[in-house]
Amino acid sequence: MSRAERARRAAAAANRAAARELVDRAAATLDLGAEASTRSTLVRLMLAMYGIEGSLNWRRGYVDRVRELLAEAGRAVPSGKVVRWYRSKLAENPMVFARCPLVDVPTLEELERKYLRP
Repeated sequence: MSRAERARRAAAAANRAAARELVDRAAATLDLGAEASTRSTLVRLMLAMYGIEGSLNWRRGYVDRVRELLAEAGRAVPSGKVVRWYRSKLAENPMVFARCPLVDVPTLEELERKYLRP
């Protein structure tokens, strides 16, 4: 294995570790086993991640950790494509989640101001 390949793999592992840490920190602030829907739980988790990171541009590897956490909490586990769709929808139209139970609407409004309004 070349030096460049080793460096690339090390960088990818560091990105996955950082993404894992971000998701774990966000999950520590929530009750993932609450009686809310999986949709609400996923949105609340992503809003907590946004609160920590200050951005929706998360490192590669967050999708796998989100799915693992939902499985550990006994929730329905969406596909990776669905998890990425939720992140994308939060950036494009955050207020679509305003009626989800337990979701922090002021944070959705902040996202709307940050990503949609000049």
